[in-house]
Amino acid sequence: MQIEKIRIDSIAFPASDFALRPAPVPSDKDYDTFTELKKDIASRGLLNLFSVRKVADGYEVIDGSRRFSAVKELFGAGLAYADGMVDVQIREADDYDALASQIAGNFHSKRTAKVSEIRAVSRIALVKGWDLSTTAKFVGMTVAYLSNLLKVAQLPEAVAKEVEAGNISVANAIQLTKLPADVITEHTEGAKTKSVADFTVEISQKLEALKASKQKKEKGEAVFTATPSYMKKTEAEVLLQRAEVAYQMEPSDYNKGTLDAMLEVFQLDEKTVAEQRAAWEQAKLDAETKKGNRKKEREAKKLAEYEAVLKAAGKQII
Repeated sequence: MQIEKIRIDSIAFPASDFALRPAPVPSDKDYDTFTELKKDIASRGLLNLFSVRKVADGYEVIDGSRRFSAVKELFGAGLAYADGMVDVQIREADDYDALASQIAGNFHSKRTAKVSEIRAVSRIALVKGWDLSTTAKFVGMTVAYLSNLLKVAQLPEAVAKEVEAGNISVANAIQLTKLPADVITEHTEGAKTKSVADFTVEISQKLEALKASKQKKEKGEAVFTATPSYMKKTEAEVLLQRAEVAYQMEPSDYNKGTLDAMLEVFQLDEKTVAEQRAAWEQAKLDAETKKGNRKKEREAKKLAEYEAVLKAAGKQII
């Protein structure tokens, strides 16, 4: 990086695909702060230089677009920079490095994120081949929080515009992502007007209602089902003895069938016991194995979900 004095009219904003926002306009919510910035630069000069990169027909801003806009307007109005020259930092950067510099500067200077910035993060991650962990480290966030932001960027476009305009807080937008897509718009007004605490309660209640409705559909109407009442073992033994006596007294097919049925109830020969023990031990081993792997499976599933969100968010705007 080097500092040079270059002509103001040789500097431009990047193409729209690689700029987080255009020059400030009076309709912007924060235009008053931009006006104050211009006054400060007019009276004290540019204390914090903006950064540019060399392109074929001049230079492009890669960090400090508001400062550049202030300098450009002051020069155009004849209020400062009479010689048309300004000191800048010149950096080497490709399109995505330039976009990354803007994102890093924005994320580090404020506590909130815009949908356009979140989508730009996913674009860079996709082009650079970054996984979610690397991307999260780049923007200084946890993997879980960045994953939530990427879900915000995939909200219905009308809702995303409200988040972009600042009418819905990022915290409330994250709550909206917990809902099924077909009910999100029902809660947009609440997201705009309610506090994070109140809106979190609203979403929790909605999710509980949806869960209860789903369970009711799955269970269907309640139907009476009679359950069999089993006799005690001692009573069954009496029946077995009676069947043996009956067969001894009259070895008919009927009595033989009755005796065989009762013997089947009390079947405890060595082969049957061995088979039952083997099945029990295998079931116990399977349960222990399943329990041991459950945590790893949950972690792998969560990581796969994070990576799917990142990939989906990137593809949405490439």
